[in-house]
Amino acid sequence: MKRYGVLFHPDTAQIRCLAHVVNLVVQKILSTAADAADPDVEDYYETLNKHLPFHYDPADDEDVTEFESQEAADRDEEEKDVLDVSEEAEEEDAYSSMSAIDKVRTVLISMIARLRATCRKIVSSPARRSAFRKLAVKHYDNSHLLNGHKINRLMPIRDAINAWVFDRDDLHALMLTPAEWKVLESFGSVLEVFTQVTLNMSRSKTPTLPWVLPMYEHMRLSLTSRVSDESLPLSLREGIAAGLEKLMHYYDLARGSQFPVIATICHPALRIAWFDKLGKDQRDKAWALFKHVYDEYAKAMPPPQDTPATSATHIPDPNDFLAIVAQTTALPDSNIEEVHQRTELDRWRGMEGGRGDIHYPLVWWKVRHTPESVRAWD
Repeated sequence: MKRYGVLFHPDTAQIRCLAHVVNLVVQKILSTAADAADPDVEDYYETLNKHLPFHYDPADDEDVTEFESQEAADRDEEEKDVLDVSEEAEEEDAYSSMSAIDKVRTVLISMIARLRATCRKIVSSPARRSAFRKLAVKHYDNSHLLNGHKINRLMPIRDAINAWVFDRDDLHALMLTPAEWKVLESFGSVLEVFTQVTLNMSRSKTPTLPWVLPMYEHMRLSLTSRVSDESLPLSLREGIAAGLEKLMHYYDLARGSQFPVIATICHPALRIAWFDKLGKDQRDKAWALFKHVYDEYAKAMPPPQDTPATSATHIPDPNDFLAIVAQTTALPDSNIEEVHQRTELDRWRGMEGGRGDIHYPLVWWKVRHTPESVRAWD
């Protein structure tokens, strides 16, 4: 089957779920560096998260709302602490015979297990959740922002967790040292890019297909820059290498698919200029595909006689994640007389009309295109 002269074939036309790929990559990192299952054996996304909507709003989740609103007394019984002296002695004997890398991984697993146990204690009852929430607000540093929004409710800070554990004598065994927190913060810094990608791609207002390739490239650059970072634990660097290999498997498939390529070029803020990041060969290949589709489309739908699109300056927030992902070196063509003499395809390639608001690409067409296009919107 063909559409605009492009042959539809499963090998090149399949659009894979980016949320699933992100989960697979993160799980691969953790399975290599810590204690998660290998995603090739047990896919957490398939078994635990696939039923959840991609465009998720916690405010619309009745279970979360009920969970957050509970303020009843602490009624649950204290769980028996996992730490046992005899078990610790056996673990110490096994630890002494491990290789250096296995020792590091064992320490990481221990830290993560203690942090998980602490989190389970915190959420084990409404009263404890309420107490910790108040403590987190007290210790919260207003400089910790995520896209302009405070994240203390979603990501409890270290000082609040330390204070909460320290105030409970029976939980002192779960306390993490400053050095251990630093290691966990290393994990957090490596995985932050996946949090950002998921956050931005799961917004209902974000057209996802044009951002598939830019998001893949951004994740690739992030992992590549960290895989040789000797300040990170060796096991984490091994995990990053494994995650990068998993990421590249799906990135190569996405670059070989027609639809993400066409969608990327159709976005006013990206166009063909974004492909400069991938090199001349990738750019030329992408433009050849786009031109082929354009020519086929023009046969069925001849372009109207129009005038050059007006350019409006839109300065994106430098901290805007999409603006960072979309960065290109190309500038809009300001020579209107010359632009008017060129074909519509060349004018699009020349960034005519500017990038517009990166979050609202369809507005670009409504505001800056032909009168016929504007009337079609009304």
